[in-house]
Amino acid sequence: MSPGTSIDTERVDTAETARWADVFMRPGQVFELRVLVHKGRIVSGYFDDPKALTTAALKWSGDAPVYVTLNPVPSALLARSSNRLTDYAKSTTSDNDIERRRWLYLDFDPVRPSGISSTDAEHEAAIERALAAARWAMTDLGWPQPAVVDSGNGADLRFRIDLPNDQSSLRLVERITQAFDLRFSDDVIAVDASVVNAARICRLPGTLNLKGDDVPERPHRIARLLMQPEVSAAPVAPEQLLAAASLAPEPPARRPSSGSALDLGAWLREHGIRAHGPLPWRDATKFILDECPWNDEHQDRSAYVVQFSNGALAAGCHHNGCQGRDWRDLRLIFEPDAYDERRSFGLEGDHSPPKMITRSGDHLRGDVITFDVQLVRLSDVKPETISWLWHGRVALGKITLLDGDPGQLKSSITLDLAARVTTDRAMPDGSPGIDGGVVLLTFEDGLADTIRPRLDAAGADASRIVALQGIGTGDHERLPAIPEDIDAIRVAIEEVDARLVIVDPLMAALSGDTNSHKDQDVRRALAPLARLAEETGVAVIVVRHLNKSQAGKAIYRGGGSIGIGGAARAVFLAANNPDVEGEHIFAPVKINIATEPPSMRYRAAQADNGTVAVEWLGTSDHRADSLLASPATAEERSLRDEAVDFLLDLLPDGSMPARDVQKLARAAGISQPTLERAKTKLGIRSQKDGMNGGWCWVLPSPDQASTTGHASSEGDHTTSKMITSGGDHLRDDVIAFDELSVSPRVEEFDL
Repeated sequence: MSPGTSIDTERVDTAETARWADVFMRPGQVFELRVLVHKGRIVSGYFDDPKALTTAALKWSGDAPVYVTLNPVPSALLARSSNRLTDYAKSTTSDNDIERRRWLYLDFDPVRPSGISSTDAEHEAAIERALAAARWAMTDLGWPQPAVVDSGNGADLRFRIDLPNDQSSLRLVERITQAFDLRFSDDVIAVDASVVNAARICRLPGTLNLKGDDVPERPHRIARLLMQPEVSAAPVAPEQLLAAASLAPEPPARRPSSGSALDLGAWLREHGIRAHGPLPWRDATKFILDECPWNDEHQDRSAYVVQFSNGALAAGCHHNGCQGRDWRDLRLIFEPDAYDERRSFGLEGDHSPPKMITRSGDHLRGDVITFDVQLVRLSDVKPETISWLWHGRVALGKITLLDGDPGQLKSSITLDLAARVTTDRAMPDGSPGIDGGVVLLTFEDGLADTIRPRLDAAGADASRIVALQGIGTGDHERLPAIPEDIDAIRVAIEEVDARLVIVDPLMAALSGDTNSHKDQDVRRALAPLARLAEETGVAVIVVRHLNKSQAGKAIYRGGGSIGIGGAARAVFLAANNPDVEGEHIFAPVKINIATEPPSMRYRAAQADNGTVAVEWLGTSDHRADSLLASPATAEERSLRDEAVDFLLDLLPDGSMPARDVQKLARAAGISQPTLERAKTKLGIRSQKDGMNGGWCWVLPSPDQASTTGHASSEGDHTTSKMITSGGDHLRDDVIAFDELSVSPRVEEFDL
């Protein structure tokens, strides 16, 4: 077979190839052109001249498949075959030849038998799926516009990146491809997760795709560049790539629970969860849910459940507002008591000393195995009562979380509490206060123009408050970060004998390598902060913004991973009062160390110094879930009201097993999120039916129902303190930082 001598417009499109060269071939870059004539015959050449590449490619189009390398190759390879093609080439580009990855390649192909072209319907479906993936990457992930290529049978996306060609980048690209595969593959269109090598070759636009015979139902088509990226657009940022990779769940080393693996398909059917599957994904099985269980507005099959080969399970939703959701969250919606027997309880007090155990290999493998087992006999544990900064709400030695949208006076609430602590005044509900100093880690408001005026308006003793502003290491100073600077926070606590530490907001305080949407990262970051609180006896209040979701329980509305709420012993919500304009509600979301306190009303008041103060107005019947679960549209209100009527008819005696309620609701066409909103509207409680019974939904009696319902300032204001601490309460060696930049007492700021 020899290449054609004339250009057939049904076999080639010179304009398309020229467009590809304009987008992908930068001056000085070299690409390999490769023609796969048949097994054993490869035609190859290396080109830095776009016109020479176009001419060479189009001569072969229609006679054999024509490909080009995805990434540019070293200019030294021009010496193999400079701007010309060599028949029966002995050497082609290998992965080791590629110096940097410049493009991320995502291939969308119709599911069909191998060796044949796609039908028109399959071809169009693949293009539409690729465009949907591009829109998702641009809107949800914040990526720049990609190149979109019609390969002739399917479509592919090519995003501009800039990564070294090493094993870390290969793993990153694999994870990203798996994430797109999870989100967009089904039994109609598949994302090819295998095309991740650096020397990948791709169909060259303008040339004919020759898969199988050219028949009317499955014709050969010319590959085309459908959309090109902006020439001036920057590559996808590394942190954006990492965020996308984190969307592909990783299997644990082993299935955490014992016994046989859950029959996932049967479980989904049992609970009436409509899903598409099972479908293959990696070495796992996936089900794509028709409706997101956390937000019924997500009807685009963004939610999924995955079961790995070892039986481990993962679940989630690809929308930003559902980040942090997992299999445990999903299961608890339908089985509230699923994990009751697996809870682990923290122990306080003196622990018994470790005991050495030496066992022979009668039920273990190998020789005698020696290991330390730390056992605590519960009779040796000294019971302790919780100590409170604000009784029933903010505990000493614990982390408390305050969630809310901007404009809800979250920072002002924390400063109001700081003022009460530094002057030993009563708390907002009239309960006794506690006397002590305060440490601030604030990243959004200026100390001189915002923090100090608000503290003055609240009546604080500013001499008992310090702000941790920076960490000095040699000639370099940086902002404090959690968990790296726990020891610096300890120094600040000791400086003013603090009883309260305020972190505002949390996301700005987390270290740069902490992914706030990954449960493992969050727990690793917050565990040292929780230990610091326990060791020093301070209350830690952490401020967090809400996510963008407009539906779901309040516990899921905080930004980042659900693990943030899990690390806190109490979570509160600051939200608008729907009954009174200008008022707000301070409502408990979760508190697992005391009975749930009533919500409290508050509003912004104008202080004498012109700033904002918090005025507390008493208790409220509003609950956190109802404050955030109000339907946004008339249609949603109608659906909720129908569900309310359904529950009133279903619970004439006031109680029914939760599983029965949920099954009957699904049979009536009521989604789980809508049912939860109706439950909140009616004040229905989830109640355990005895020690061994299941959960019941209990309708309140009429009587119950009626009662439910960075600083800028002049002069040198900071002092540096040299710290060299031994490992008495730190780790064994001298701590790593040498200067701690703590603000002066807040009273020293000139207004």
